[in-house]
Amino acid sequence: MDFKGTCRRAGMIPALRPNLMVGDMRDTGLPTRIARFLLKRFVHRTDMRILASRSLNDVDERQFRWLGDETKQFLSDVETDVAARRPAAKLGDLPSFGNRPMVDLAINTVSADRVLRRLGAEPSLSADIVADIGWETYRGLLSFHSAPIRLITRYPGRRPRWTNRLLLVFPFNPSGAPGYRVQVSREGPDILTRFINCPPLSFARRLGEATGDLQVLEAFKRSSCSYDWPSADWIARDGCQGHYRRTRSPSQGDPECGMCWRAGACLGV
Repeated sequence: MDFKGTCRRAGMIPALRPNLMVGDMRDTGLPTRIARFLLKRFVHRTDMRILASRSLNDVDERQFRWLGDETKQFLSDVETDVAARRPAAKLGDLPSFGNRPMVDLAINTVSADRVLRRLGAEPSLSADIVADIGWETYRGLLSFHSAPIRLITRYPGRRPRWTNRLLLVFPFNPSGAPGYRVQVSREGPDILTRFINCPPLSFARRLGEATGDLQVLEAFKRSSCSYDWPSADWIARDGCQGHYRRTRSPSQGDPECGMCWRAGACLGV
């Protein structure tokens, strides 16, 4: 007699959904927990440093500053909001571990913006502060990937190209939707990447639509979608700007994100 099957049909034992179980295990696995812990520690230190040196404006244009206790309360509120937003991010559905830290960073980004605005910060200023916090975090990731490349080659044109190859292994590995879906090609010495699916942007868009809060997507566009221009110049380290251009962007309504990482910025090519 199939005791478990009989009880399940009778409603005494809930039916298990294998896909959901696999997704949950992916979301709470040891590598994910370690990455989440490191991200939290880094973001918290960055938050404390940036908020300690910034004056804030509320919606009535009144200036104020936060002291240590107020900043700690902000961090606590952000943690609460992150925990509430994380189920909607569907991290367990992402097909690779590498994509999850980037979505976790997006969760922290939109939660910080939501809490700042809830505590009275003017929306445009909130987006700027969140962008500064996110850039410091993202630059730390770039340092991890670009440092060995700088030791290998002195040629600035190779640095963005080789660093991109590492980034496309982790964390932007193109595992396909709902994770990153990327097409990579070359145009002379330049590398072209077409991001057809971007899970952090998908999360921000879903959250904005679900909550009716259009500022969520705006804050994401002004933070995560703006890092590649300084990233390319920072990786090349040749004293020139213009190592990056973007022809299309989903945050502007385009179907894909078309990027060009240029090798010859100083030569104007």
